[in-house]
Amino acid sequence: MGVAAVFPKPLCSLTEASYNLRRHRRSYDNPLIAEFARHFGMPKFRIEVDEATRTIVSVEVERDAVCGSSRFVAQGLMGVSVDEAEERAGLLHHHYPCMAAMGVDDDYHDTLMHISGHITKEQVKEQIKPFLKIVYITPPGRVRRK
Repeated sequence: MGVAAVFPKPLCSLTEASYNLRRHRRSYDNPLIAEFARHFGMPKFRIEVDEATRTIVSVEVERDAVCGSSRFVAQGLMGVSVDEAEERAGLLHHHYPCMAAMGVDDDYHDTLMHISGHITKEQVKEQIKPFLKIVYITPPGRVRRK
């Protein structure tokens, strides 16, 4: 028939060249699907951070999830500390009426809702990474050697 089709799982794993995650990732080459994926699919944010306060001052959604959750997440991240942003993004995603299934998926061994939330969190983390502080944990009772 010559009809191109992709079946991303979850739908917000779709990019201009691939869909699905990890070992289930599949590549495709179709300009019409890629054009759709430029606007809808795997969330893509441009986050601006105030370096002095380490808070988010601007969030632009460059690519929204098909369900619209990325815009909802973006609005909820305004004024949030970078230290809290990744987890807040995940919570906001789960509070939005995302259409991803809550049954455990056989391929991912998790719900597509959770996978979708992790995608959103990873995209936010990628943007705020330069502003995150590395936390070193010293176990109680550890003696520092000089």
